[in-house]
Amino acid sequence: MLINDIQPKGLGIGTVTYCGICHKPKIMMLDGVPCQVPVMCDCEAKAYTARQKEQDERRRLQGIRARIESGIPPGKYRKYTFANDDRANPTASDAVKKYVDEWPENLRTGKGLLLCGGVGSGKTFLAVAAANEIVKQSSVYVSELSTLARDAGDFNKDMDRIIENVGLLVIDDIGVERSSEYVMENSYSIINGRYKTGLPVICTTNLTPRELVIGGTSVKARIYDRILEMCGITIVVDVKVSRRIKNRGKV
Repeated sequence: MLINDIQPKGLGIGTVTYCGICHKPKIMMLDGVPCQVPVMCDCEAKAYTARQKEQDERRRLQGIRARIESGIPPGKYRKYTFANDDRANPTASDAVKKYVDEWPENLRTGKGLLLCGGVGSGKTFLAVAAANEIVKQSSVYVSELSTLARDAGDFNKDMDRIIENVGLLVIDDIGVERSSEYVMENSYSIINGRYKTGLPVICTTNLTPRELVIGGTSVKARIYDRILEMCGITIVVDVKVSRRIKNRGKV
């Protein structure tokens, strides 16, 4: 019994305990007869709800931390967030943020995002910033295509599960992988496997959208064709202000 509880005379039988704060009974009433079954008064119910919310929030944060640990490489990538964005490319920043804001729908439809830009343009920063935001809602995995191609070799079932099941797959630096037959075939297997799942990707590349359309039946052509098909939105990122204004219509 809490120190504030009071025990006035019962409602017919025995003594009913009331909360000394909210003055609500702390035993169950059945047909006007007190039953010896404890119940929560309004104060206890409020405290219980608050504890449940705290536990739910702890579980939510634990889930986010686990998804970060398994999907986003440690170090600088975990600092790539919209909060740390210097907005040197405001049009690109806003477009990527819009993609994140619409994540539930993009996940449902499998709509991906392609970021094209030269070295130092900030495309990787924006792609990983999106992952660091989306990881609060879904599983993510961030890697370079060459690393994925290497890790996916030798029948790596864990990598297969990541490619097939992760909510968002971020593939960085497409186009810089070695063009050996082994790497290219593995790269196509990854891209095509992801394509079959219907789940979203965010891809970055130093190539221009025009350079990705190479035609033909080579493995590289098939890889680029799949990427362009999966990525419903193409954003051209450029650090030069004049180029950035010029490319606004492409965002």
